[in-house]
Amino acid sequence: MIASLLNAADRVASQADAVSKTDETVSLTFLGSRLMRAHSARESGASVRVVVDGRQGSAGSTLLDAEAIVTAAAAAAAMGDTTQIHAPAPSPLPEVATMHRETVETPLEELEVYGALVADLIGDRAGPLAVTLERSAGRVEVGNSRGVDAAYEVSSVSLEVAAGPAGSDVGLPIRSWWSGTRLPGEADLEQLAARIVEHLAWAGADAEVDAGLATVYLTPRSLSSFLLPVRHALRGKTMLYRASPFANAMDEQRFDATFTLTDDPLIDGRSGSRPIDDEGVVCRPIRLIERGVVQSGIYDLETATLADKPSTGHARRTTFGKSQAAYSNLVLSPGKHGRAALLEMVGDGLLIDSLDLGGERLSAGGTFRAPAPLAYRVRGGEVVGRVGPLRAAGNVFHLLERIRAVGCDAEWVGSMSLPPVVLEGMMIEQ
Repeated sequence: MIASLLNAADRVASQADAVSKTDETVSLTFLGSRLMRAHSARESGASVRVVVDGRQGSAGSTLLDAEAIVTAAAAAAAMGDTTQIHAPAPSPLPEVATMHRETVETPLEELEVYGALVADLIGDRAGPLAVTLERSAGRVEVGNSRGVDAAYEVSSVSLEVAAGPAGSDVGLPIRSWWSGTRLPGEADLEQLAARIVEHLAWAGADAEVDAGLATVYLTPRSLSSFLLPVRHALRGKTMLYRASPFANAMDEQRFDATFTLTDDPLIDGRSGSRPIDDEGVVCRPIRLIERGVVQSGIYDLETATLADKPSTGHARRTTFGKSQAAYSNLVLSPGKHGRAALLEMVGDGLLIDSLDLGGERLSAGGTFRAPAPLAYRVRGGEVVGRVGPLRAAGNVFHLLERIRAVGCDAEWVGSMSLPPVVLEGMMIEQ
């Protein structure tokens, strides 16, 4: 498909790049061990960007008609942007495992056992229990008029477990995830179930918390939401238009020295991994923040050109949309403290496992006031019970200047590898 798109573009454009993607997904939903829903979907699409008389135009389609797609892109170029992008030349691809063959070839009936396996591990310690397994497999092809011609296969698996305490009417607040390019093994399921069982035990008692400033233990799950303003601020487009507090802060100390954040697309077996981005730029690890010092943002070709910087290889492209800079695998470097030590540092405070910092609550300046649907009271370094609905407030960037400690045990939350973090001075509201 890529060759057909580029051949058609060559007749009307001075420059072109293209991407095509296929994906086949199976999704299974269980209530306890009982399979409640099975769904499968197959998608394919291709898009092309052309430069005609110095103007860009893009178009895409799921019909995979190269001539029609290029005609639409050329028409869009008549009113398109005049930004001169610098398309990459061919370059050797790095080695990275993005597909697990056994994952792709496992038949549906073998996937159906996962609901029962998880339910058996958790047993009657949960009331309502929901398990969702999703498996995807596909292929990505990328090319441009300078000779880039690359392809790689992908697979991904996500397993989510949601549980509520036995005999409770609080719904399914306790959640745990597993994700990767392969199916989870026995040890993965045991670890996932153990996390659920532990939280169910914590939720078995009620506790109270006073409003005011608190020392807070953020689990990897809540930290993934807490870091949303940081991720937004490190996008090249956000910095380019001065909507980021880091716009003029390169090489400045903006966080605690324990905070080191890397985007690494070359980690074997992770869902965000890839050897090349959707604009043909070869991928590489990028250190975004080094010991609290801002080092880099992420850029696609167009934003990099406008910012007079090289692309960092972070372009993602949908069938019908323009390229946008998007993260691959975000990795927050672990610290040296185990959980017991972290809880001792909290002393009398909170452990927050769920923090809703998205949507309209996301401030460019990092200020937030967000619900914390799942939180526990910590007293004397021990978790003593679940607290009722509360809100957390503060400023993400300021709180990350006052990190008390970073844990040594990182977990994957989707495509982010995150350790727990203890922060001082978060405002708690009831």
